Amino acid sequence: MEVENLNRLTSFDENEAKIDEKTMRIISSHSLKVSSENGYRFVSDSLGFSLFDESDLQPIKQFGYVFHGSLKLESPTEILRKLIPLEKYCYAIDSNISITCKENVYDVDLFEALFFPLKLSPRTAIHLNNMYPMSPKTIKSMWCRLVAYYFELIAGIPELRLLGEADKLKLIVSQLCNVICFHIVYMNSKDSKEFTENVCLQFGFGYYWSPNCTDDTLVNFYCENIWMAINSHVIPILKHIKITFEEYLLAKMVVLFKCSEISRISPEGLEYIRSVENKYRIMLATHIQSKYFEDESLSGEEKTEKSTERLQAIMRIITGVDIIGELDDKSLTSMVEINHGAMRGTLQRQIHSSLKKRNHN
Repeated sequence: MEVENLNRLTSFDENEAKIDEKTMRIISSHSLKVSSENGYRFVSDSLGFSLFDESDLQPIKQFGYVFHGSLKLESPTEILRKLIPLEKYCYAIDSNISITCKENVYDVDLFEALFFPLKLSPRTAIHLNNMYPMSPKTIKSMWCRLVAYYFELIAGIPELRLLGEADKLKLIVSQLCNVICFHIVYMNSKDSKEFTENVCLQFGFGYYWSPNCTDDTLVNFYCENIWMAINSHVIPILKHIKITFEEYLLAKMVVLFKCSEISRISPEGLEYIRSVENKYRIMLATHIQSKYFEDESLSGEEKTEKSTERLQAIMRIITGVDIIGELDDKSLTSMVEINHGAMRGTLQRQIHSSLKKRNHN
């Protein structure tokens, strides 16, 4: 009965996507037992990651929504012991599933996507190969794969478990574009020459764009604007500092909990989210400082100066990601509203049309 009510409350008419606070609570707090047949486990061999003990790579539950047994993360090292395996798990690097650009036959809603990311997209492995050019035929499958990656990622962030249900949902939806765009930024930082000289934008998981990919005006407008924003706001900084994987992971947590522009979050939820954001800012600064303070060739003043300079550069990247995320959301909203590339699905409307508008009204 509860699922029937959920389906009714999240249904859409032809004029406007409708979702209320009661629906948000049902979506975020609905109890669900996931069978072991649908479960996934972190496996050290498949992750190619043996730095930590086997127990560090085993979640206490199965499937996507899992949390490590300990919430007490006291240092950058401890945090990275959780974030690195989580990120590699979300990359699905052990997957041999072929990428498909066929339109998903399921009209997935927010509830299904949160608890069953596989309904949104298969767990294809991350690739930097130019396999699927962006076009009206691939824009939706690219979107679905990146959103599935995001939903698996947030499942492993323990701080979200302590956030109120309605606030949690608002945060997850509101920060989706920013976190995914940071992923895109990091993918392209791996080969900035390919990005700048060949004007090639990598989305990850085999999807890419270059000016000769398609003659579709809207897809070109979307991809070109994202490329230009990354090239203008982020690439010059990345060429200078060459952000590390560990710095990227910690900075991405700052992006996730950076909620100053989200409205209608409860006062206690806002206070908690800001405290988590501050925690990750401190952890990022501490991690950067530790690397310079290990360098005996630098004086104390030089260590402080270099670590401060690097931290400021990464914070400028985060500011750039905010700009790119906003641009990404606006462009995708336009496609959703006119159903370009079959983008006008239930989940797309909930993310880009309904909940986003509620947050800023």
